Amino acid sequence: FGGTKMKVVRFMGGLGNQFFQYVFLRRLELFYGVEVKADFSYYKTNSDTIRQPRILNFNVRLNMISDEELAIILHLDLRKEGKYVRYKLIRLLEKLTKRGYYFHKGNEYINPKRILSYTYYSGYWQSHNYLVGMEDQIKNELKLKKPLSFKAQDCVNNVRKENTVFVGIRLGDYLSEENAKIFGFLDSTYYLKGIEIVKVNVSNPTFIVFSDDPKMAKEKFSTLSSVKNLFFFDDEVSVEEELIIRANCKHAIISNSTYNWWGAWLIPGNDKMVIAPKQWFADGRKSDIVPPDWITI
Repeated sequence: FGGTKMKVVRFMGGLGNQFFQYVFLRRLELFYGVEVKADFSYYKTNSDTIRQPRILNFNVRLNMISDEELAIILHLDLRKEGKYVRYKLIRLLEKLTKRGYYFHKGNEYINPKRILSYTYYSGYWQSHNYLVGMEDQIKNELKLKKPLSFKAQDCVNNVRKENTVFVGIRLGDYLSEENAKIFGFLDSTYYLKGIEIVKVNVSNPTFIVFSDDPKMAKEKFSTLSSVKNLFFFDDEVSVEEELIIRANCKHAIISNSTYNWWGAWLIPGNDKMVIAPKQWFADGRKSDIVPPDWITI
């Protein structure tokens, strides 16, 4: 097994992160002709209801690695990461004991050709550059396997009728002290500025606010209620279906979340307007996640 061209990509995090990891996996396959297997062991011990392997509900092309195969590649069990400090130690030991393990510490693009000598890849791969040259293929593969529910399809039909702009607000875990230091908090000022930019460029826009916590979003962003033709989305649909609804809007104003990013990226057409934060990470770390044709503020 170790003597073949086989590669393994680790999947972890929520749906947005899973999509980026999938893109990296497919790039290895399509551009470098190597066989790649997916490691989903992260989800075997993860009880988080949000961070589940939801990507498997899409038409993705994944070949799963077995526990037996994984044991040959990894000297240490990365599923039992426990606390973050312990995980960093495990990662270091793995790198020292087995040269085939690559952890992508940064958030910027790295040319896969530079790291093809490795066998196991762990990272988030959050760069628009990994998509270059295979955009259509990825869009075809990121379609749901099952038809939308009646409610979700009705929502899709409605957003298609107007010049809809999805406004993505991420709350939930972003409000924790630890994550606030990393991601910061985008207040009403950011969204109102984005709305004004859209109004100048889009005829009769209808704004739909999506959030992982609609009730809290209405409370924290009550000032948005004064915007003409603005509505808060609070229909009960699955995480996957809500992403499809967002992707059927015409334009987007997003927060610094990968789930929001994919909702905007999946909007079809070249005339869409996407507004994103200029500083993706509040702690100053570099990022090239935002495509050059999006507007940053």
